[in-house]
Amino acid sequence: MKEEKLIPANYKAILEQIKQNIAQSQVKAAMAANNEMLWLYWQIGNEILAQQQTQGWGTKIIERLSKDISNEFPKLKGFSPRNLLYMKQFASIFPPHIITVFAKTYLKITYPEFSQPPVALLQDIENVIHEISQPPVAKLSKADFDLSPISRITGKLCYS
Repeated sequence: MKEEKLIPANYKAILEQIKQNIAQSQVKAAMAANNEMLWLYWQIGNEILAQQQTQGWGTKIIERLSKDISNEFPKLKGFSPRNLLYMKQFASIFPPHIITVFAKTYLKITYPEFSQPPVALLQDIENVIHEISQPPVAKLSKADFDLSPISRITGKLCYS
């Protein structure tokens, strides 16, 4: 009973807020890790696609690449020849312009304070939606915050 008298009246509220912050940080960390993994898989798949188109890479090269990655990172799983082919397929299905759209969406969700809601959404005769928004109050540089790794594809900031 003596110990309960020492606990401030707002202790439970503070504890709940801290627990909520921990849970949110855990979710954000998992999302960031997943984002990095997807970026890596896309990048590897895109490199394989490029090499196949320019150098004529075939199945044997993919098998060799898988073996060399496994030798270099023996504890790392997921780089079998089959998975490398899946990465190539992933990169072929999602070309850079699609990944850029994903990056913009990711930034709007992850950093809502850096994006403004659109003033209007207009649809043209080809069913393409155009977003009309106000000019930003301030422009941020790359050094201002950590961009999504997906946005590295274009080398441009994608938070407009």
